[in-house]
Amino acid sequence: ASTNSETSTAVIPESPTAKITNDDEFDPLLSPHAYPNGASSKPVLQKSSSSPPTKSISPPPRIGVLLIDHGSKRPSSNDHLLKVASLYQSKAPSNIVVRAAHMEIVAPSIMDGIRAFWKEDGVDKIICHPYFLSPGRHVAEDVPELIHGAVVEMNGAEVEEGKVWDGKEGLFLGGGEGGDAVVEVIMTEPVGSNINRMVDIIGDMVEGSLGGDVLGARSVGVKKENIGGFFGNVQRMMDEQL
Repeated sequence: ASTNSETSTAVIPESPTAKITNDDEFDPLLSPHAYPNGASSKPVLQKSSSSPPTKSISPPPRIGVLLIDHGSKRPSSNDHLLKVASLYQSKAPSNIVVRAAHMEIVAPSIMDGIRAFWKEDGVDKIICHPYFLSPGRHVAEDVPELIHGAVVEMNGAEVEEGKVWDGKEGLFLGGGEGGDAVVEVIMTEPVGSNINRMVDIIGDMVEGSLGGDVLGARSVGVKKENIGGFFGNVQRMMDEQL
């Protein structure tokens, strides 16, 4: 048999997957539609035409803070409360509205303050704070009675005889036929009820009158904690005011 001097080379058919040389170019987790030009090409990712929905953040509730003192025939005493309210407002968050009112003698009255919060400021809640050092009769009886009477009268009702509001149970303005928004009214303890804080302030003032830390390690004032946020601002406000 004759021998062919030219060596024949076998041609091996190319595997359909032979062109996939870079595993990084093919992602088996993607849909086949991501490879319109075949598996050997890079995927074509379609961008979503609609952006994901954004979560709507509700604004914080609008709070009215009513500082209440006794009221005086001396204008300087009444101006003092206005200065405290103004300083408080400058340090409070933007959702806090601060007003001042007097229990008696001069305007604005407690009813004036509550009505302004409700009708003018559009607050969601009213917090009445007695600016009194001692929890005497004014704080225990007179101020709560005036707050309760103001709310009842503004709701178009009459105060029940013998009805005493303890200042802890929430009162509610509005919600009647007028369509006004419902606003809760509460009362805090008087500023002087925090005896530890009062002792700190008295101790600081005594030391200051002596020209420095003359009292030494046995100082009356208790070491204060650095409180941050809104209540920290209130603490610093009281320190600066006094």
